[in-house]
Amino acid sequence: MTVETIIIGRFFVGFSCGLYTAIAPVYIRDLAPKTLRATLGTFPSLGRCIGIVVCYALGILCTYVCPNIAWYIMFGFPALLSFLQSVLLVLFVPESPLEMLHKNNMEELTKALLVIYKEEYIQEAIND
Repeated sequence: MTVETIIIGRFFVGFSCGLYTAIAPVYIRDLAPKTLRATLGTFPSLGRCIGIVVCYALGILCTYVCPNIAWYIMFGFPALLSFLQSVLLVLFVPESPLEMLHKNNMEELTKALLVIYKEEYIQEAIND
């Protein structure tokens, strides 16, 4: 592994983390009911902090338990989680309802909101 490879990899990781930092709270705001928006909006930050603690703990554990392969585990574990997150987000997360509302695509909007809300709350969610 060369220094250039590490710099390029770090650039892509930083770029994707920056996108996540900007996009996740907006998406949560679009999907959450008014009463829960502030509470749910804190979860991306909380998740990042917990992730940092878990990575440090995993690093300490790997250094003492399996020092010969610690770096492989430290790079492989986050890569596996990132891959799983990417696949699951594409498969199970609906498009932003606010975007569909701006496009006046009411059929798709209702279908996306049915994934999250019960049918009787759909109109209330659209009005929020």
